[in-house]
Amino acid sequence: MSTNTKAISDDTMLIEEAIIAQFGERCPDFDPDCHCCRVWRALDDLRAERAAGAKAIHDAVMAERARIVALLLEEAELTPCGEDAMVTRSNAFLIKADFSYEEAERLSEEAEG
Repeated sequence: MSTNTKAISDDTMLIEEAIIAQFGERCPDFDPDCHCCRVWRALDDLRAERAAGAKAIHDAVMAERARIVALLLEEAELTPCGEDAMVTRSNAFLIKADFSYEEAERLSEEAEG
């Protein structure tokens, strides 16, 4: 289970506990006329919406990181000072590696090829 999914699940546990206390466990088969089934479906829908929102945020963050990395690498190619270019390039690798120095080092070595 991903961290986002776990957080969403943990966050709705109080709602789930209240549903169990008020309506009981899930019915084996969904019946649209059953209040218990409809409450459980509403919780499922809430969790699905929250998961979709978390995924959209994650995807937007990853797209923005990719954009920043591309701009830093482009800047490194245009920077006349070799030392500045190296720092700019290493910053790009660090961002791409989700701030893992070991992974950034691996990416740098891979790029030097």
